[in-house]
Amino acid sequence: MLAVLRREVPAAAAHLGSSDALPFEDHSLDAVLVADAWHWFPMEATMVEVRRVLRPGGWLSLVWNVVAPVESWEFEVAGIDPDKKGVSEEARPSSPFPDEELETARFPWDWEITPDHYVAQLATNSAVIAMSETERSERLHAALAVLQQARDMRGTPTLPFHHVATCMRWTPACSNVRDCPP
Repeated sequence: MLAVLRREVPAAAAHLGSSDALPFEDHSLDAVLVADAWHWFPMEATMVEVRRVLRPGGWLSLVWNVVAPVESWEFEVAGIDPDKKGVSEEARPSSPFPDEELETARFPWDWEITPDHYVAQLATNSAVIAMSETERSERLHAALAVLQQARDMRGTPTLPFHHVATCMRWTPACSNVRDCPP
């Protein structure tokens, strides 16, 4: 992703780092933004590190994009996804943040996508990657068949795959973990 950023936005300041060792000075950032990756980070260490680099009043923004099935074919494809992401419209990521420091909003959106593109994206899902070659092939072929049938019935090259972006904004009440109440 860093290579893509450097290629697509050469003026952007790009840094190598990890969520628990951010390459920034104390209280030097207004915001830290994370999309669809928070679950990969060591949560408590990352919260300490984010608190360290944020200026007072700064915030951490988290975004999760999940499938929010509406059409029968969307429910069928969601059932093929081993993570079954978004099958419940009320699905909300768990939050380690104090309620009084957290704002949450949800935004529905549609992703117009071809069956081949969706299956290629599904193949990048970590649970799919971890499957045996046989199971992975069966799941991907099943998803492709459902999507192709839905596309053919609709008579268009793409399908509107319904999603919801769940956005959280954490504004820490204190900027130094040593000064924060337990």
